[in-house]
Amino acid sequence: MVGITRRATLRKAFLAPWHELVGQTWAYLLAYAQQQTGVELHHASLVANHQHMGATANDYLLDLATWYLHRDFACVLNNLLEAEGYDSPGNVFDARRPSWTTCVDAEAEEKRILYDSMNAVAAGFVERPEQMPFGHHFGIEHWLQGPLTIECPDVRYLHKRPKRLPLTFTPPAKLYRAEKGDMVLPRRLNDGA
Repeated sequence: MVGITRRATLRKAFLAPWHELVGQTWAYLLAYAQQQTGVELHHASLVANHQHMGATANDYLLDLATWYLHRDFACVLNNLLEAEGYDSPGNVFDARRPSWTTCVDAEAEEKRILYDSMNAVAAGFVERPEQMPFGHHFGIEHWLQGPLTIECPDVRYLHKRPKRLPLTFTPPAKLYRAEKGDMVLPRRLNDGA
């Protein structure tokens, strides 16, 4: 698994749930990037000024998936900000490439998932990660659900895309093997400890 982090430009709160279309668009574009590249997603979170994801694929596909995701999300957010009467920043994300951290074993995967999931809690937004608004948190609770069906948000930039897409989250391989396939989940992750 690779942990992926990217900050918003100037660390502004563009990724916060200031509008319902922020989370809806993020969820849809995660599904679109997954459909286009076949990347296996493990978790994804938007925190006010940055995003976290865990994914598995080769470097080329991860790079392509993050390119689709960040390019399209920036276009939609710029249009949404303008529609709400704000100045659009142009570059929603920091100009640096996303930060990639390769998790070398099950313990590293578990720690990364826990850290990424608890960011919104540590920031004081919610008491538990799953309390974040739709689209702002996809965690371990989605591993056993099968694909989610994500509706395309009603925004001009995405009007030619499919009306709905499946979005699937799975446990990372090393953690899954370490737990011997028992993904009723590592108690430490389930309890947020």
